Amino acid sequence: MRYDMRLIFWILQLTLVSAFGFSSEPEVEDPSTEITPDNYEELLMQMPGVWFIKHFSPTCSHCRALAPHWAEFANLVLSQNDDFGVKIGNINCLAYGDLCAEHEVRAYPDMSVFKNGIKWDQLASKGDNNAERLLRYYFKIKSALGDPLAKLKPSEIGDDVVEEYMSKVLSSSSGSQANNSTAGDADKEESQGVPAHATGEKLDAPDYSLAGTGNSEPDVDADGNTDDTSNLSNTKAAPDAANIGAAVPAPVTEFNPSADVDEASLAGSPNPSGISVQLTLKSFSENVAKSPDSKWLIAFYTKKCSAWNNIKDNWAQLARYTQGHLNVGHVDCSADKKLCKGINLSPCSSIMAFKGTENIALSLERQSSLPQKVLPENNGIVYEGFRSLSDLLYVAQRLVDSDITDVSYAQFAALEEIEPVIFLYFYDGNTTPEDFEYLDKLSFPVFEHARIVKTRDPDLIERFGTSQFPKLIAVKSGQVITFNSLGPRDIRSYDKVFAWMKANWIGLYPELTAINAKEILSGRTVVLAVLDRSDTENFNMTKIEMLSAAKEYSEYQAQEENSLKAEKRKRKNRKIKEAEDKDDDKALSDAKRIRVEVPPSPPVGFAWIDGLLWERWLKVTYGVTLRNKRPRVIIVRYDEGKYWDETQSGEPISASRSEVLDTLFAIMRSPPLLSPKSSVSRISTWFYLVQNWVLFHVKLSLFFLFCSIIFLYVHRKNRHQRGARSLALPAFETPTEGKID
Repeated sequence: MRYDMRLIFWILQLTLVSAFGFSSEPEVEDPSTEITPDNYEELLMQMPGVWFIKHFSPTCSHCRALAPHWAEFANLVLSQNDDFGVKIGNINCLAYGDLCAEHEVRAYPDMSVFKNGIKWDQLASKGDNNAERLLRYYFKIKSALGDPLAKLKPSEIGDDVVEEYMSKVLSSSSGSQANNSTAGDADKEESQGVPAHATGEKLDAPDYSLAGTGNSEPDVDADGNTDDTSNLSNTKAAPDAANIGAAVPAPVTEFNPSADVDEASLAGSPNPSGISVQLTLKSFSENVAKSPDSKWLIAFYTKKCSAWNNIKDNWAQLARYTQGHLNVGHVDCSADKKLCKGINLSPCSSIMAFKGTENIALSLERQSSLPQKVLPENNGIVYEGFRSLSDLLYVAQRLVDSDITDVSYAQFAALEEIEPVIFLYFYDGNTTPEDFEYLDKLSFPVFEHARIVKTRDPDLIERFGTSQFPKLIAVKSGQVITFNSLGPRDIRSYDKVFAWMKANWIGLYPELTAINAKEILSGRTVVLAVLDRSDTENFNMTKIEMLSAAKEYSEYQAQEENSLKAEKRKRKNRKIKEAEDKDDDKALSDAKRIRVEVPPSPPVGFAWIDGLLWERWLKVTYGVTLRNKRPRVIIVRYDEGKYWDETQSGEPISASRSEVLDTLFAIMRSPPLLSPKSSVSRISTWFYLVQNWVLFHVKLSLFFLFCSIIFLYVHRKNRHQRGARSLALPAFETPTEGKID
């Protein structure tokens, strides 16, 4: 009986919900593109442009109230001859919850802007979401895209900037309304369910596009994450020469495939057909290894490998997008086992980059070795990053742009706005071709991380106070780091210069992601800001504070090194003077040969992490959560399993440069003034200490291991002998008395 009543209760509840929970208003036809898991990759990742997407639920009353305004706004947008490719879409979160979870949707309706699948900005849910407000935000998107060096997001642009365009559209609202039916008809005629504006077709409607604007370069944040309206994700597409002039050196033509490309006009250029070339051992040797100026991206795979099946469509798209710019190839390791075995790769979908006789790395993680007859000079390393089309296009763009160019003062100033780290090489008329050859060898191992340029511009020489040539510096976020060279021999040392570049190619304040986490956290103390990126005000303020703290601590380290170097130089001069006073030629010669070298300071880095995206990892590892969405700061030594989350007074570390620096100085002292907390168990800590001791004392460890084996062998042998004696039967003695049966 109790279960029957419960069933009746649920039936009544569902009846009430169906009666009152849903509006009886007629459903509004939405002309924007419906995005589903089936077409998500095709629309957001493979088609050029920016998407303004509404995330909604049919059961949400606010979403139903927004629907007619969104439809009116979408029809207005469809009437634009949009040079920037800003498209309008919607995602039903009730049907496709995984997509909304991936987009970090926490409330309905959510209206966000995406560039090639990456969230760029979000329209705040405050205020009346009518068509006029949506249209105003749409024009802010276009305004943000219109300035190649803009650092503002659409939500940060004032209303006064777009009033001119708003008045033009609103004054013609009747014409816009007349086009609603046209847009709806175009939507129904699409065979694939994608409206005309998503496929690039223009509707017959008045032109309300932004006047006087054209294709332009996207902006790049301080962490090196570029926002792009072209086919690349997180990278810069090349602007038209008329728009940017000589601002950026040697721009690459935008990767934009077209069915009307004349292959004859691309003869002699890389990838003239826009397809991935099947390579064998012979063709690899002839076309890749023996072509000193050609650049290649090559995938090694087996047909049974599921990983290759997942990316082969992206690989074909990559070849099409890079037509005329970059050679793309693939090797079937099941058919060419000798080639793949010589490269020493996992044949299940490995990706590598090549240039002539040098096998170049994409992510400096793993060495490989080709047969000498195929690739005599091999420095190859496997690409282990993400393999979406946007990520592959990003790597391709960096590879194409990796050539070292000569820059002027204006060109370098433009590069500073878009590159987080730049290596600048100063030279003069006395610089030899040998110096440039050594520099060229360094361009590919660092191309994914930083840009290398050279100059002899007088204004740049004056700006950086250069008096000796050649000279190499790193410039990141306004901070200048100089390569300490005692002569041409040092700056021509590939190993020394590359090690210095590797230590400095990380930005001053990068975002910690799954790809760069190991590189940022390993072997250093990291000041990690835990932030909520949706909290724009606190996010920007924390960025300013952390950048200031990073620069100040870097200056402190430089001062300490300079003072230590000056002290050692004084000691050397004292020994030289003492030898001269004693007229001791041998002592004088020894004193002059003393090299004034300073050991490097303990490495310290600054970074930030999305506290909501990495919430579980932060809570489990460091016990840190974003309380009230306020920024938190922790100082981490990941390799040692140690961290600090409190100041000397016992309070949580806030995102203040004074608190961060005071705590950091207390930690970096010897001995430290603050005791660390452990992010691992005692067993893990003990294992880590033993492992480190073994690595730093290899010979002694082998000696102890050998002694232990000998001891165990001798001990086991003696024990076996004692056991054998104890089991021996006593000698039988014949009794002298009694009866024997």
